[in-house]
Amino acid sequence: MVEGAPLAVAIECDADPWRQMLWYDRRLMPGGTRLDFDRIRPTTLRPFGLMWAGPSSPGQTVELRIGFSLRGAEQARANLHADCGSSPNRFGARRERTRKVWRKQLKAVEVETDSAEKQTVFSTALYHSLIKPCLALGESPFWPSDGPFVYDVSTMWDIYRTQLPLLHALMPERAVELANALLTICEEEGNFPIGYRMARGSDRFSRQGSALAHTFLADLCLAGETGIDWDWALVHMQNDLRRTYGEEFLLQGITHPLSHVLDLAFGYWCTARVAERVGDRPLLTELVPLSRRWINAFDRETGLLGESTYYEGTKYNYSFRLLHDMAGRIDLAGGDEAFVALLDRFFGYGAEPVTQPGLRPSPAEMEAGYALGRFEGLNNEPDMEAPWSYHYAGRPDRTAEVVHAVLANQFGTGAGGLPGNDDSGGLSSWYVWASLGLFPVAGQDLFLLHPPAFRAARFEVGAHELGLETEGFREPSPDTRAQYVQSVTLGGTPITRSWLRGDELRRGGALRFVLGDEPGDWGTARADRPPSWSPSAPDAPVDPHPAGP
Repeated sequence: MVEGAPLAVAIECDADPWRQMLWYDRRLMPGGTRLDFDRIRPTTLRPFGLMWAGPSSPGQTVELRIGFSLRGAEQARANLHADCGSSPNRFGARRERTRKVWRKQLKAVEVETDSAEKQTVFSTALYHSLIKPCLALGESPFWPSDGPFVYDVSTMWDIYRTQLPLLHALMPERAVELANALLTICEEEGNFPIGYRMARGSDRFSRQGSALAHTFLADLCLAGETGIDWDWALVHMQNDLRRTYGEEFLLQGITHPLSHVLDLAFGYWCTARVAERVGDRPLLTELVPLSRRWINAFDRETGLLGESTYYEGTKYNYSFRLLHDMAGRIDLAGGDEAFVALLDRFFGYGAEPVTQPGLRPSPAEMEAGYALGRFEGLNNEPDMEAPWSYHYAGRPDRTAEVVHAVLANQFGTGAGGLPGNDDSGGLSSWYVWASLGLFPVAGQDLFLLHPPAFRAARFEVGAHELGLETEGFREPSPDTRAQYVQSVTLGGTPITRSWLRGDELRRGGALRFVLGDEPGDWGTARADRPPSWSPSAPDAPVDPHPAGP
C-alpha cells in the first residue's frame, strides 16, 4: 500500500534453480505462500520482502525485473513485459533506452562554459528539473476510466513558478498531458490538487496556496496549446476558485493567510484568459472585478502585505511576487522610487551584514531573523521571483545584481551545493532559467531578460531552437561584480524592452545580449517595462501581450 493506494508489483528472477522465499516480520515463509496483506491494518503492517537463495558460479549474471502498477498484479506484469521485452539481455537493453531518453532531454539545453563545475551544476539542475511529476497514462487506482493520470505532484506550490514553465517550454506535449491529468483529477475528485501523491485524500497542502493549477493552465491557453478542451477547463477553473479559502474571498473580498488573496485574484485573472479564448463574454465580465481584489491584501501605509499568518514566511517574503497588475502594485507603494526602496530594503542594500543562525538557533535568533524582513536566499518558495520585481519599476540593473549574487555564491558541487530544498525541481529549474538570462512570469506567458551566467547556450523550445549569445561576457564568480545588459537583439532586431512574449521565445532564433560593467538605459523607459494589466477597462482585461517589439 502507498498511503492508502494499492501498489502492485510483479517480479521475475532469472535463476531457475534458486528457491524463492517470502519474509514477513523477520520470519521466512515457505515459497509460494501468499499473505493477505489487505486484512492487516496499515498502521500495524510489518516489513516484508522477497529473497532468493541457491547455487552460483563466478561470473554468473542474475537478472531481477520488477514491474509496477496502481491497477493490480496483472497490469503490473503487463507493464513489466511491455517495458523489458524478451531480449536475452533485457537489463542492458532497458538501460540503453533509458540512457538515450535522458541524453535527448539533457541535450535540449546546452551551455558553453570553461568551468567544469558550472557545467556539472547546470546539467544536474536540468536533470533534477525533469524528474517530476510522474505521468502514468491509464494507471489511476481511484477511477476505472483510462486516460491521463499523474502522481508525485509534491507540490504545485513548489513547481508552478519555475518547473512547470520549463516543462512547457521543453516538452509542450507533456505539459498538455499533465494539464489533462489535472483536469481529470478535478473531474473525478471535485478539485484541482495543490499536492497529489499516490494516496487517498492526498491534497493536504491547501494552506500553501490557492488556484495554482490555474496559473499553469493560463500559460498553456495563452500559448495557444491544442489538445485541451478549454470549455471543460473553464468550468473546472471557475468552480475550483470557490473551494476552501475561495468562498471567503468571494463573499468578503479577503481571506487569511493574505497570500491566498493574491493567489485567488490571480486565479480569477487566469480564468478570465480562458473565458476570453472560448468567447464567454458574460463570464469574462464577472471574473474581471474579482481579479482586482489583490489590492485588498496590502497595507497602503507600508506598501507591503498586511499582517497575517503566512505559510513558511513573513509578509516581506510574499510582498514582492509578480502580480498581473504590477503597475497598480507600484502605485500602491507610492511610485517607482518608493517601490524600489522597499525592494532594496528587502534585499539588504546598504544594510550591515547579518549573522547566519547556527545549527541549533534559539527562538530569539529566529525571531530576530524574521524581524529583518529580508530575502530568504532561495531556501523557500515565496520570494523566488522577487528579484524580477525591479523590472516593473524600470530597474533591471538591480535584478542583475541580485541574480548575479545568488548564482555566483549559492550554487556549487558537493555538500551545500544548493541554497535550500530542491522541492521537486522547483529550485533547480529556478537555476536553469536564471543562468540562461530568462525568467518566466508564470501564468502570463512572459519571459523577463537579464544577464546570462554563460557565454552562450542553445535552448530547444518545443520544435524550434533559441540560441543565446553574448558580447562582452565575463564569467560570474564571487570575486566579480555583476554585469548589466546594454542592449538585446532577437534575430537581429533590437529589443529595447526587458521582456519577451512567449510566442517570440517559442519561435526561436538568436537572442543576443551585449553586456557591460555599468548600468545603461536598456529596459528603463516606461514603455519598455513588462506589461501590466490595468483596471482602466471595465469590461475586459487589457491584452497582456501587446504586439510589436
